[in-house]
Amino acid sequence: MGNHESKTEWRPSASKNPRKIYDESTHKLNDWGSLERFIYIGSESSYNAHDKHPNRKNAECIDRLISDGKGVEVVQHLSDISRYGGTLRQNNLIFALAICARSNNEETKNEAYKELSAICRIPTHFFLFVNYCKQESLQSGSTGWGRAHRRAMIKWYEEKAKHPVGLARLLTKYKSRRMQTTNKIGETWSHSKIMQKAHPKFEDDFMKVVQQYLLYGFKGAQRLASSRKMTTESISKFLTYIEGTEKAKGCTDKEALVALIKEYDLEREHIPTQMVKCPMVSKAIMSNMKAEAKVRNISLMSSKGLCNEGSECEKEIIAILSNEKALHDERVHPIRILIALLSYKKGENKKTRWKKGKVNTLKWNVNQNICQALNAAFYQSFITVQSSEKRFLIAISCSEDMDKPCNGCPVINCKQAAAAMMMLTTRTEKHCKVVGFSDGLTKIIIDKNDLLEDVTEKISTLKGSETDVSIPLRWALEKKKKFDVFIVYSDNIKTEGNQAIEALAEYQKEVPDAKLIVVAMLASDNIIADKGNPFILNIVGFNKKAAVLIQEFATSEI
Repeated sequence: MGNHESKTEWRPSASKNPRKIYDESTHKLNDWGSLERFIYIGSESSYNAHDKHPNRKNAECIDRLISDGKGVEVVQHLSDISRYGGTLRQNNLIFALAICARSNNEETKNEAYKELSAICRIPTHFFLFVNYCKQESLQSGSTGWGRAHRRAMIKWYEEKAKHPVGLARLLTKYKSRRMQTTNKIGETWSHSKIMQKAHPKFEDDFMKVVQQYLLYGFKGAQRLASSRKMTTESISKFLTYIEGTEKAKGCTDKEALVALIKEYDLEREHIPTQMVKCPMVSKAIMSNMKAEAKVRNISLMSSKGLCNEGSECEKEIIAILSNEKALHDERVHPIRILIALLSYKKGENKKTRWKKGKVNTLKWNVNQNICQALNAAFYQSFITVQSSEKRFLIAISCSEDMDKPCNGCPVINCKQAAAAMMMLTTRTEKHCKVVGFSDGLTKIIIDKNDLLEDVTEKISTLKGSETDVSIPLRWALEKKKKFDVFIVYSDNIKTEGNQAIEALAEYQKEVPDAKLIVVAMLASDNIIADKGNPFILNIVGFNKKAAVLIQEFATSEI
């Protein structure tokens, strides 16, 4: 039962948007540009590390495109982005698809439902789509469960049914999810709930068994298949996998459970909570994880005592972290590894989890061998980032507040984040100049062999003041220096943003497509308010996704 069809749902690859995203006469984003920004960062001007849910007002460009008769093109573009992995937050993409699906334009609606299975590959995304559709329908006073919607729900299951074991895995791993929206109102969606609302009448025997399982459980599906002598290969594969998960659910013998995990390729969600605490069982679960997932779960595995010195788990983690090809193939970003390292070195997870009114905190013994492997992997993973061949000016304003934790990722402080990002750019780009600035500019020499500690120490000597983002731009203009991308790192932006907007506009007379990225790692709101400017990007707070965004914005049109 080991490998089955939907284990790896998709692989991202490079894609470009062929449409012009801004008006050349006004230098403002057009509706296609606003759509691109919404899908990628959630708004026209800023990426906020805190915001998780899309804001309907920021998606009004979709309404305008649909009104202009471009709704089908919008859906096709959403599908392309999904296929090529071009979005930081899947929520925004699925929200856009839901708007199209609830549109009054029949062609747009039909196209949205047609692409549903391709975009919402796993049940979590499917449930999110259903939730957003309901949210959209409530605004118009509709229930949202008309014939077209019900037919689309049924179609999603039929598409997944092409791979019986894959479908069984999806239905058992993602049984239900509680979805929340911007107004913090949550609703739990499950396969059984959707099946009840869609109330399909299947003609295919296999889909009848699937429906029976979702509504009445494994025994109900078994009885139906047996009483009607449904013996197709698809039904047999489906029920065999379901039976394996049922056995695991009630298994209390750790050796028998490990055997089930290996036989059916079971995952964490299939295992009883009390049995996950068993080191032997946890090890079997972790062995099925991919490289990036194991890096992400080092602290969890360590808290269960699996990663002590000399353990098999320790050897496996070190082997993965030392595997340059695995890091490259799975695109493990350096900032992700740095966050894993800093989190692991703390020896406990400060993120609290509430259960029955109590706070649970994960604790573990720090294994120095794993720390060394993570540290080495951080530097090794720089090879996963491709050069853009752009010319960069990186400017940092360093105040005392830069020692504070980043908003959005408290495990790393602002100074460490800025240093890591500066290292990333200087190591991957041929043309890169680094300066510190307050009232004026100070050159910072970063060698390609500098360690994170070296770079952090160099920027610690800088003097801080109120951050005038226009200073690096005005310096480049005065000195006639040519740069394609300006990146400013700071704790917060305390001065008027219009100076930077005007300075960039002036600089673009020399370098027309020059871009400005402002990263305020302690900020909680928009930094430079120039809505619709395709050449300016605000990043509010900082996290691993912000690190990817900086690179993407510098090298492409988003």
